[in-house]
Parts: sequence; structure tokens; C-alpha cells
Amino acid sequence: MKDLTYYELEGDKYFLKFQKSREPSEIISNLENSLRNYREARKLSEGLVQQRIIGKINNVNEGLRNFRALGNDSSKGLSKKFYVFLSILSFVFALSSVTFNMTGNVVGESLYNDVNYLGLCFFLCGLTFTFFYFRKK
Repeated sequence: MKDLTYYELEGDKYFLKFQKSREPSEIISNLENSLRNYREARKLSEGLVQQRIIGKINNVNEGLRNFRALGNDSSKGLSKKFYVFLSILSFVFALSSVTFNMTGNVVGESLYNDVNYLGLCFFLCGLTFTFFYFRKK
């Protein structure tokens, strides 16, 4: 038969594992295991010990709520970073393709007109990605 001390220590063990976890599924699993063990300990406890365990349960519940709220925003953060990356990359390509003919050679003028149009397209793409970034923000 498992006693109060066993369940409380198991809850503490999973709570410590949660603090060292990096993967989202591992974090949630450790928090849920910790919560389950603390609830078992609460059933076997009374008085001040029960109050201490209830405080631990509240901490774990708060951690689960905060992590789940943070998890909902992680995809938005990734898409924001993606738009920033694309907009910077587009502006760099636009700048490099437009400044390709900075020597002023008239002979290659017709050849570089297409490159200028390509630079204009990259610049417009950069503006579009920047717009999407600020719209997501």
C-alpha cells in the first residue's frame, strides 16, 4: 500500500522533471503526472499537510494553464518570424538585383532591365511580407 509520503514525493519528482523538460508533450505529461500524484496525496492527508499539498496542486494547475496559454501563441510567433525572415530576404534580393548595374554601362542596358523588374518584384514581395508581419502583430 502506498502512503502519503510516496505520492507527495512522486508529485515532487514529476514537478522537478517538468522544470527540466524541453519538449511540450513531455512538459504536459510531467505536470499531469505531478498533479495526479498530488491529488492522491491529498486524499490521504489532513490538516496542515493537506493545505500544503493543495498549494502544490494549485501551483501545478497554474503551470498547466500558463503553458497551454503559451502553447497557443507559439504558432503565431513562428509565423511572425517566418514573415520577418521572408521580408528581409526579399529586400536583400531586391537591393542586390537593382544595384547590379551600378557601373552605368549603357551597352548592357537592355540585359539589365529584366533584372530591374525582378528587383521590383522582390521589393513588392518584401513589402507584402512586412504588411503580413505587422498585421499578425
